[in-house]
Amino acid sequence: MGARLRRRRRDLDLTQAELAGAEYTKSFISQLEGGYAEPSLDTLRFLARRLHLALSTIAGDATDQRLATAAGLVAWVRERGGPGGETERAALAIARELAHQAQSAHHELDAALALAELEIVAGRLDAASAAVRDATELAGPLGLRARMRADLATGWLALRRGEPVEAQAAFRRALGHARKASRHADLVARALLGLGAAALDGGDTRQARRRLQSAVSAARRAREPGVAGRGLVRLAWLAARERRAEEGAARLAEAAAVVDGHADPQARAEVARVRAFLDQSDRGEAPDGTEPPRWPLDALVLL
Repeated sequence: MGARLRRRRRDLDLTQAELAGAEYTKSFISQLEGGYAEPSLDTLRFLARRLHLALSTIAGDATDQRLATAAGLVAWVRERGGPGGETERAALAIARELAHQAQSAHHELDAALALAELEIVAGRLDAASAAVRDATELAGPLGLRARMRADLATGWLALRRGEPVEAQAAFRRALGHARKASRHADLVARALLGLGAAALDGGDTRQARRRLQSAVSAARRAREPGVAGRGLVRLAWLAARERRAEEGAARLAEAAAVVDGHADPQARAEVARVRAFLDQSDRGEAPDGTEPPRWPLDALVLL
């Protein structure tokens, strides 16, 4: 690491004192470059900013850099949201190849699930099926959480195919894994939300309400406001459809309060879309039986 620091500092034509700035000393930088001092994480972040490098480039070897790049590409695709395009697909292909080179099945799984999510949102269901199959195969030996994530992706794909029975089976498998390890509360919330969505698609409004209420409670315990907000949005829509306008308005206001200021723009957009739909319904402009847009999946399946 010391050699990398020295080489980059010289590339930027900086002295040790200039690199140290006001926060550190020339002597400390000299010790780092000579391998006589161990930097803290805060120090590494400071040096990365000063040297215009990724943290992994300073602190890690080639394998670490591959994994950091793979994780960064997956995060970039998720942050963009929506159906994506060829650029996002290419980024995920690169991420998966880097993860494979670094022999990290967990990072490969992240890339495969992100691709499945992207294809489901885009409506490319055959491509999504291939990505879900890859994810399921990768998840097999990686533990309960990995298998839960693959089951969630399977469930959301089945919903998009209009197969609520198959979706319910996948979400129940995810919950079955969770009973063996209660620490995966965030995924439990997503599975319950999926079961609520499947019940709605199957026409069982009573079961849908029960599952959605459970999902909201689980999401709050797991500190997952995006998932809680989506559950509340569906409960608002369900109440409005059953002519319980006051309850629908209250649920929607609660959803808005939950997601307001949260770093989940898709959840906020979902609240706005359903509010517009319900306003249209109140004015008699929305046809009976018309559903609001389906949920984006990025905050439901993964993480």
